[in-house]
Parts: sequence; structure tokens; C-alpha cells
Amino acid sequence: MKKIIYILFFILIFFSCTNEPEYYNITGQIVVIGNEPFSHLAIKDKSNNYYSLDISDKKIELELYKLQGEIVNITYDFMYCFLDEIYIKVIKYELLNKSNIKYNEQQHVH
Repeated sequence: MKKIIYILFFILIFFSCTNEPEYYNITGQIVVIGNEPFSHLAIKDKSNNYYSLDISDKKIELELYKLQGEIVNITYDFMYCFLDEIYIKVIKYELLNKSNIKYNEQQHVH
């Protein structure tokens, strides 16, 4: 009987820890802010708010540097503030066609 209780307890803990991550989207123009050698990528939304991009994937970072001035939709998982700047942790991006440009407010995606 104790074994069954322990097994049920561990199953309950296992399934309670496997939540799907939540992702968010923001659409805007890719820009570079700051002065060399401390410049970095950011996105400017339609309200002229700037969000610095925290990109762990160097391939995505290089691609976004090449897309300066273009409109993209960025998917991120969390936002944080560091030294009076708002950073978003980039998961992926999508380049929007010129005919598809829609400046959406931040969107919540499951």
C-alpha cells in the first residue's frame, strides 16, 4: 500500500512540473542602439518603445544584424529590466513581408 502511495506521489510531482512554457510576440523594426563597442540589437514597436534583445543563439543574432531596419515578429519567453533597459529573451523571429506589415501590440501565445 505504501508503494502505491509513493508511486502516485511521484507521478503527481512529475506531471505538476511539466508545464508548457508560455511565449509572447512583439512586432517592430530591428535597430541597433548604444555606442560602439557597447552597441546591441533592439526592436522598436509602433509606440516607439525600445526593447533590447537578449539572444543566446548566435546564428539568430547575426541574421538580425543583417535585418536592421526590417519589420520582424519576435517570439520571446520572458522580459526583464537591467540597467534601466528592458530586455526580451528571444526564442525565434519571423521576417514580415512589406505587404503584411502590421504593428501588433505585444501578444500572448500559448
